[in-house]
Amino acid sequence: MTMLNELMVITKDAKITDHSNADMQRIRIMFPNGYGASIIEGDGSYGVELAVITAEGLCYDTDITDDVICNIENLEALNGYLERVKALPSIV
Repeated sequence: MTMLNELMVITKDAKITDHSNADMQRIRIMFPNGYGASIIEGDGSYGVELAVITAEGLCYDTDITDDVICNIENLEALNGYLERVKALPSIV
């Protein structure tokens, strides 16, 4: 679970909430464009996973992914996905 412990989003305007429990780290990051990312790592996950989300829930229709991205290998890759989510056109 070390990657999520080291996660640093370089933005002043993101809202980060922690929904972790003893078995799973869960972080939600919401950007001003109305999109965000749900990031998990722990028991039952496929490594570090990222799902694109909106206020309504999971979002499967972006050019980033049409599913959950599994087995993210390093912090650089994770930050790359977050930058792409942050750059999506605004839905708010």
